[in-house]
Amino acid sequence: MKSKHPDNFPVLDLIAKFRLKSPGSISFGLGTESDTLDFPDEGISFSVGRGGVFNVVGSVDVHYPCEGHIKVRMCALLPARYHHWEQMKEFIERVFAVLAIPADETYEAEFVSVDRHTCIEQPVDRHGMTDRI
Repeated sequence: MKSKHPDNFPVLDLIAKFRLKSPGSISFGLGTESDTLDFPDEGISFSVGRGGVFNVVGSVDVHYPCEGHIKVRMCALLPARYHHWEQMKEFIERVFAVLAIPADETYEAEFVSVDRHTCIEQPVDRHGMTDRI
């Protein structure tokens, strides 16, 4: 994983904000920015300025490089509305590009929500090899 990474970047209709990093892992919160802090139960709203509130809807953890045939493992905790193949593929491609992970790297990516668990993978490496039967 490249040592320099952005503090935040757009992905799908969300913003990924850096949370933590270890030698082989990185984590981002996923959400949207707002100008208003709302407390609906109390009926109170505060204007806090442009982009002053980050409304978290999920997170993504990326582990790279991993030992074994699958080099990238990703887990995205996101609402089920993001579990469509096209969105998952776009999400993976964007995260790989931002983190400078080769597009043809082997990976397993899990998309998890309260009521859904979806996995998308690329088990064939750049040499045409796989660990699957």
